[in-house]
Amino acid sequence: MSNDQRFIVEMGMGNDLYGLDYTKAAKRAIEDALRHSSIPLFEATGLSHDIMRVQVTIGVQDPD
Repeated sequence: MSNDQRFIVEMGMGNDLYGLDYTKAAKRAIEDALRHSSIPLFEATGLSHDIMRVQVTIGVQDPD
């Protein structure tokens, strides 16, 4: 059993309109989420970044 507690949830969106490359779109979605992140808020808690764990879930139209 883990001691982890969800602190911040961020969502991002990415696409590749011309190449239809789902990997490229997923990378863009992660970059988008990071740009909008509240991770600087983490410092306000007085906790070290060393204990931060990031979990990424990616959804795509055609997972194959």
